[in-house]
Amino acid sequence: MKDALTKAVELRTTVNELNNERRGLEQAKRDLESEQSRLRENLKAVQKDDAVRARFLKKLAEVEDNLETVTEALSAKANEVRVAETKWEQHLATLVVE
Repeated sequence: MKDALTKAVELRTTVNELNNERRGLEQAKRDLESEQSRLRENLKAVQKDDAVRARFLKKLAEVEDNLETVTEALSAKANEVRVAETKWEQHLATLVVE
């Protein structure tokens, strides 16, 4: 029984750690979306032939790439969380209290 409870704690710890990582990715995504919005607003304020515009466009492309990467990582992490939660729930379902 002790081993089964230890395993349950380990599985729940894994779920908690994965959720923390997922929250970090969600924050990174929000930060990138905010940066993306800021850059788009800045682009509206500069002339089309302004050298600063090119810099903003380059930075916006980088932010877009990073946002895509973080979004993919977030989706993968959400799947990891679901798998870990299922393992934890299945383990709990098999526990027999005596």
